Order: sequence, then structure tokens, then C-alpha cells
Amino acid sequence: MVNVVPHLFQLVPPGPAWQGQEITNFFAAMGADFQAAADRADQLLIEINPLTSGEMFAAREAEAGLPDECSLNPTTQERREALITRWRGRGGQTPAYFLELGRSLGYDIVKIEEFRPFTAGSVVSEPLYNDSWNHVWGVRVRGSGTKHFSAGSGAGEPLSTWGFDLLECVIRKYSPAHTHVIFMYE
Repeated sequence: MVNVVPHLFQLVPPGPAWQGQEITNFFAAMGADFQAAADRADQLLIEINPLTSGEMFAAREAEAGLPDECSLNPTTQERREALITRWRGRGGQTPAYFLELGRSLGYDIVKIEEFRPFTAGSVVSEPLYNDSWNHVWGVRVRGSGTKHFSAGSGAGEPLSTWGFDLLECVIRKYSPAHTHVIFMYE
């Protein structure tokens, strides 16, 4: 944060009329208001980023359409992660997009599997899927789904939570409408 009072003195013309204790007191008084405005502008730069937002966090959530149907009694850290995911997200339908979406929520997605029907050109060792598997894909996830209390957690929140409910909800929400997602856990 910049101290604006010395900069005010640089704006006055030279000469004895602009020197003395009265002028110094005048600029110090004016400078307090300018300083408050400058400090507030600096704080807005911090508040605009969901990673560091505090005072405007609820407003940022509302802008992003949060909480939504995937917000299952979220902790403060989960709310922030959801906001960051929504803020950074550009959408997509590729396996890479869903891998990154899961990782941004803190889950270890190992692989996105796409099931293809067995055809005359298929390799003998490929699984036998029929045409009904054309629009089915799988998300293979590793771990227990455990999330632990962190520096971003709020007072009164549990030290740990378990499960993949958030991951499943978000993946299903953003999956293409004509597809069906299967979750596989390792």
C-alpha cells in the first residue's frame, strides 16, 4: 500500500506560500481521505480473486450461481473450492476437462474411460460392449474421498469428511446431457 501524503506535496507549485506547518497539516488531513480511498482500492484487488476474497465472498458466490444442487452442506473450504472451480472453469467435454475438474475439487481421478461397442475392426482382447454403451463413460477414482481440515476451513467445521458425493454431483452436472456416467473406485 502506497502512502499518498508525500505524493500530494509533489502536486503543489514551488514557493514559500506552499511551505509551512499550515499547508503540511492541510495535506495531512486531506491525505487521510485519499489514503483511505487508496487502501480500499487495494483491498478490492484482493477481494476480486476468489482465492483471497473474504468480505465479498458471499457476493462472489452469488455471482457464480452458488450454492447450487451440488452444495451438500459444504465447509468453508469446499465453498471456496467450488467458487474457484466455477471461476476458472471454461467448460468442456473432453476427458482432460473432467480430469482437471475432479482434481480442482481435490479428488484423485485416475482415468476417464470411454466404452466403445465391439465391432469387426476391434482387437480380440477388447471388452464386448454393444451399441447401448455408445454414450456411457466411466470415472475411475483413487482414494477414500477424505478431505481434512485446512487453513481455509472455518471454525466449527469437522476435522475430516468422507465420500465422493460432491465429485459425483459436479461430474454429472457438467457431463454431456446425452451421456451416462459410471463411477469406479479404487
